[in-house]
Amino acid sequence: MDPGDVALVPDPAYPAYAAGVAIAGGVAVKVPLLEENNFLPDLEAIPQDVARQAKMIWVNYPNNPTSAEANLGFYQELVDWARRYDVAVIADNPYSEICFDDFCPPSFLMAGGAREVGIEFNSLSKAYNCCGWRIGMALGNKEIIAAMMKVKSHSDRGIYYPIQVAATAALNGPIDFMEGRNKMFTERRDVVVDALSKLGIKAARPKATFYVWAPVPKGHGNSKEFCFSLLEKEAVWMIPGSMYGQYGEGYFRIALTHSAERLGEAMARMARFLG
Repeated sequence: MDPGDVALVPDPAYPAYAAGVAIAGGVAVKVPLLEENNFLPDLEAIPQDVARQAKMIWVNYPNNPTSAEANLGFYQELVDWARRYDVAVIADNPYSEICFDDFCPPSFLMAGGAREVGIEFNSLSKAYNCCGWRIGMALGNKEIIAAMMKVKSHSDRGIYYPIQVAATAALNGPIDFMEGRNKMFTERRDVVVDALSKLGIKAARPKATFYVWAPVPKGHGNSKEFCFSLLEKEAVWMIPGSMYGQYGEGYFRIALTHSAERLGEAMARMARFLG
């Protein structure tokens, strides 16, 4: 991106997408992810003049924070739309291996023509539980990757070499641990979603990611007011949806990164808080 270029950024979304656009001097235009559209961008609702100006569009499925998933049909629609308007697709797919109930998230690159219009990022952070390693990979359009590498080569000295060796070993090694890890997240997910249901809070049962995205209970203010009040009164912290953007308001995010027992305790405290 060059200063002044337009990037289409989903909302709600991982904050780094908009931050990266800002660092490059670009202009981030929000693309709402609405529950009535299964938290997928409505590509045809993007004004044509905006689409023609856009240089790139971010997508992230399975999604943080909503835990929504995209099917191959959506990705094909995205490729066709990107071709029509000459927009580069940047697909972020770090949760590809964290999935449940026999669901296997498709890759953006599985869509016909995807490698011509965009790239996909993946990471060892989630699939291999290596968040602190800060190492990942990108695949797709050669020109986009070459431009990215030009920036990368002038921004740092690269990943610490022993971490590169360890990452290579991980990628070439066994993956049977993932099944057990995903069963653990499934148990935690069910603890949270079932508890929310008993409280009258209707949350989707995610098929991927380790997040649960739920609506703020009526009568408890906005997402920030609800989450900070719960923290103050019950020492339970959940992320306000507004931290992920304008269209995240009215929701909160629960991370399944604690034990089932601890999550159960958090849900019990929420029940006490709600009265």
